[in-house]
Amino acid sequence: MKETVYTVRNTIGINPRRAQMFTKLMTAFASAVKVYRGGDSCRCNCNCNGKDLYELLNLQVRMNDTITVQAVGIDEEETINTAVDFLKRHL
Repeated sequence: MKETVYTVRNTIGINPRRAQMFTKLMTAFASAVKVYRGGDSCRCNCNCNGKDLYELLNLQVRMNDTITVQAVGIDEEETINTAVDFLKRHL
């Protein structure tokens, strides 16, 4: 299992366009991808499948929210590296 923590700097958070871009990127990998909003303390309710557009939008991630992206699988290293690159470029 690999994971990264990121604080969203984009003024509108994760909007539909960016969510679609992210989920499309993540579906290219075999690893399971989870996205958590609010850090470790909030993992009970605020998580989603990182490959599902509607679940990601349902997290309602806003500016200054902390998210954790977690990948589990055979290509988890590459999955996390791609997610980190996307987060830094777009969020």
